[in-house]
Amino acid sequence: MTLAVVGPSMVGKTTLKDRLSFADSGNVRTQDVSAYIASFQTAPPTHIAILDGGGERYSHQFELAKQCQCLCVVVDHNSSDSDAEVDLLRLAKHREFSRQIRNYLDDASAARKIWVRILINKHDLWGTLTSDKQQVISDFYAEELDFWRQGNRAASIEALVFSNEDASDVARFVEKLKQPAAC
Repeated sequence: MTLAVVGPSMVGKTTLKDRLSFADSGNVRTQDVSAYIASFQTAPPTHIAILDGGGERYSHQFELAKQCQCLCVVVDHNSSDSDAEVDLLRLAKHREFSRQIRNYLDDASAARKIWVRILINKHDLWGTLTSDKQQVISDFYAEELDFWRQGNRAASIEALVFSNEDASDVARFVEKLKQPAAC
């Protein structure tokens, strides 16, 4: 099974890949497309190929999205891993990236995915935001989920509130990957 982890630069794609494959890439920025094999202790064993690529090169992201069976689109509300403030320009960049990925999948007649998960990263930072700013984030992701659900791109499409820094979030995502019907 192949899982592509896509998204714009600095959203946490490689960190997620590291968490899922129990590896550490260090602070090295991803520049090329790569695949990592993760093995989960299930009976029978579950293996997954995790595809990762540099977020600056949308052509990498498009090819990863086209080639995979399951697609994980990682988005966030700002580029910081410690500041909670909502960056409206970043949300606009995510919206454009997501639109381009959807259009590419449609135009390339890509095979229908088993599932698409929109991981809303960095939710651990939202606690200090006002309810108005939290609503901005919530509205953005609800709209993105609606856009993804238009068309026939996957059997299942959902958005998950997530943080790479929260071990329980990572564990919940791993459990979803272990489920034979999920992938």
